[in-house]
Amino acid sequence: IEEKVVFLPPTANTTSILQPLNQDVIPCFKAMYTKLTLSWIHSTMDADPNLNVMECWKSFNIADSAKHLNDLISEYDPSMERSLKNHK
Repeated sequence: IEEKVVFLPPTANTTSILQPLNQDVIPCFKAMYTKLTLSWIHSTMDADPNLNVMECWKSFNIADSAKHLNDLISEYDPSMERSLKNHK
């Protein structure tokens, strides 16, 4: 068996090249994560009117991010990818 090894630089965005099925999943997750995070910022600022966006964003931590990712995984539906494609 002959194998070919190719060096892929760490700065290159190779995920979509290496995993073609992810070409739709990754943008969908990014859009969902961004929407959830902005919603979190909005609700946090509504709860404390003295906070500005930067203060609110600085309080966002790894635990919040992990919770968002967990929520996204539990809510994920492949039909979301199709609706995202239709809006491009």
